[in-house]
Amino acid sequence: RVLGWSSYASLAGGAPSDLVIGQPDRYSYSCAPASDRSLCLPHGIAVDEGGDLYVTDGYGDWEYNRDRVLAFVRPFETDVVADRVFGQRTFTCENAGWCYPLIPPEARLNNAVAVAAGGGYLYVAHSAGLVRFDLAQSAVPPVWEPVSGATGSGLFLDLAAVPQALYIAATAWSQVIRGDNPDAAAVGPTTV
Repeated sequence: RVLGWSSYASLAGGAPSDLVIGQPDRYSYSCAPASDRSLCLPHGIAVDEGGDLYVTDGYGDWEYNRDRVLAFVRPFETDVVADRVFGQRTFTCENAGWCYPLIPPEARLNNAVAVAAGGGYLYVAHSAGLVRFDLAQSAVPPVWEPVSGATGSGLFLDLAAVPQALYIAATAWSQVIRGDNPDAAAVGPTTV
């Protein structure tokens, strides 16, 4: 599950969360069938400048293999139902299920672990590297483009930097890699 507090004061003061995403309540845990309301082993989260939430779902989940990212449009203002799915054809698809062969290879994710969002793009680190989705694109499933062979356990998109920068915690290399101009077609490491 993902829990959300509308203010830091509420969180620090021990108040219950204002939002529960992916499970029916704050206490339940189950890998219910894939849907626009369920999460199973979420790992990475990101919020873009518009308040949209992105959650990786199914990292290391060998039973269900969801391998997806769910997008929630401004959940504090709307609802906790996902509005878009990345890495799968539909909300109910799982890689182990019937629809995996229907997903074009260029749209598949494998063990999505980290996400960063902003500037009109969603960046996802998965076992095959780093990919970028254009959030304005309406293809189903959305097609990503490879950005870098580096993958990692964390991503941070710095839209305030000049030039803008994407940081990748490249765990296997014990490094943090900085890629400048992440909106370019390919982001190569410029600072290690």
